[in-house]
Amino acid sequence: KIKIGRISIAFLDKILLEDLLIKDQKNDTLAFISRLYVTIDQGKRKNKFIINKVDIETATFHLSRDKKTGDYNYWFITDYFESGSKSTSKPMGIHLREIHLANVDLDYDDNRKYYSTFGMDYDHLKIRNIWLDINDMEIKDDVYKGHISHLSATEKSGFILDKLAGYAKVSPKGIC
Repeated sequence: KIKIGRISIAFLDKILLEDLLIKDQKNDTLAFISRLYVTIDQGKRKNKFIINKVDIETATFHLSRDKKTGDYNYWFITDYFESGSKSTSKPMGIHLREIHLANVDLDYDDNRKYYSTFGMDYDHLKIRNIWLDINDMEIKDDVYKGHISHLSATEKSGFILDKLAGYAKVSPKGIC
C-alpha cells in the first residue's frame, strides 16, 4: 500500500512528494517520508540514468527480517521490479549528483536474532536524527561509490556520530 498526501510535478524533471507512506505486505509501516524532492537530468547518456538531486526530509524507515523465513520486509518491492529474464544488454548505471537526508530515523530488526543488552546491537538498530550529504554517487553492477560530505546520527546504545566525511565504496567484496 502506498499513500501520497500531495504530489507536485514541474516540467517532468522535478517531483515533490509530501507525506509519502509505504506499507509492507503485513500492513506495517515500511517508510514514512514527510518530504521527498527529486530532480532528474533529462539529457541523454549512454547506459546511465542521472538524478540531479534527491532530498528527503523528516522520514522514518522500518526495515526488518522475518523470524521464520529471513525475508526482508522490502523484498516485495525489489521482486516487483525484477523482470525474471536474463538480459544480454549492458546494465544501466545510475549517477546521483546530490543526496541530502535531514532528520531521518532508521529502525532495523533481524527478528531471527536475540536482543543484545551490551553495546551496539547490530541486529536491532534504532538510528535517530540522521543527517547525510552525498555527492557524485555512482551505482553500477552492485557497486555503490560516492563522496560523503557529512554524516551524523545517534544510535539507541548511546553511540553518537557527530561528523563523518570521506569517499566510500560498497560492493559485494566489502567496504572501502
